[in-house]
Formats: sequence, C-alpha cells, structure tokens
Amino acid sequence: MPQKAWSPKRERQYEHIKDSYEDRGVSEDEAEERAARTVNKHRAETGETRGARSPGGGGGARNGALADDRRIVLVGLTEAGRQSLTDLEMLRNDLLSHILGRLDDRQLARVARALDDLRRAVAETIHDEPDLLRHAHGQAATA
Repeated sequence: MPQKAWSPKRERQYEHIKDSYEDRGVSEDEAEERAARTVNKHRAETGETRGARSPGGGGGARNGALADDRRIVLVGLTEAGRQSLTDLEMLRNDLLSHILGRLDDRQLARVARALDDLRRAVAETIHDEPDLLRHAHGQAATA
C-alpha cells in the first residue's frame, strides 16, 4: 500500500509499522491500513503534505487566546485554509453546474420553486427564532 508520494524513508517506516502490527496478530489488511494512516499522519505533522496539519500551524487554521481572557480562543483561517475553501467552492460549483445541466426546463422550474420555498422557510425560521443562530456563549454564529 505504499503511496507514490512517499519517500523511501516513509516506505521503510510503513513496512516497519505494518510488520509490527502483523507480529501482534493484526490481519494483513488491517495492518496495512493502520500503517498507511500512521505514515500519512506523520507526513502531515512534519509538513510533507499539502495543507499539512503540523503543530506549528502549517494547516488551514490558526488559533490564539485573547490577551485579557485566556479562556476565549479565537480561531481563524490561514492563507492555506482560505485557498482550500476556495478550491472546495469551485468543485462544488462545477459539480452543481454539471448536475443542473442534465435537467430539462420542467425539472429546473421545480428546483427553482423548491429553492424559493426553502429560502422562505429559512427567513421565517430566522425571524421566529432569532436565537437559533447564536452560539451557546452568546456570540453570533458566522457562516
């Protein structure tokens, strides 16, 4: 199961971990899966992967505490995180365009009516239950 993106060092690590699991009685398939997950986790932690989740903040999010109240943690996106969201939005839009392109005019009209109904229901719910969109600690939720 070694990946093309893995270095020889990571391939050796994978084999060592897999063999260790098999020596402990884990099935070959399960040992391969666990070894691959472990190697990929190590690669992410050391910044070897795109959008890595390194402890030093190399991933898509960053956080920090407020100076006057260390109990409150502020979370934000890094540039890599913003780029990941942009990429996902583009993929979503491409997929949606492809799906909608397969519908005929009658089906598109039904989808439009359903979306109008959904928008109305959301607006009514927000109007009737304004606290629904508030965080448990009283902060406004952001979407």
